Amino acid sequence: MKTRKRFLSLVLCLLMIFSSLALTSAATSSSVSTLSSKQIEDIFEEIKGQILFKYGGIYDFNNFSFVIENERFEDGKILIDLDILTDMTLTRHPSESQATKVYTTESAYFYKPDPSIKLPD
Repeated sequence: MKTRKRFLSLVLCLLMIFSSLALTSAATSSSVSTLSSKQIEDIFEEIKGQILFKYGGIYDFNNFSFVIENERFEDGKILIDLDILTDMTLTRHPSESQATKVYTTESAYFYKPDPSIKLPD
């Protein structure tokens, strides 16, 4: 019985390992055959520049990379999905964030104590 459980556990582990490797391979093996490496790099640099322009004052970015998937043709155009991956670190204290300031200011308006409720001493 013990040997059978060990064997079944080993088979399940191997099945999980190989299925995860197959999914990873499928996700990263989709290559774009129509665009050149330079065109892909230009697209990546353009989007990276937009991210840095919009969020560069708020975040510190490191380790940019990209994954291209789902090349398709629509209306005579080549379309691709480009996922940009990066490490983002907030460079200011979260309390300085505009969203936090609005939230704390707005929440002050929501709390109005009811004078009819008596709190215990």
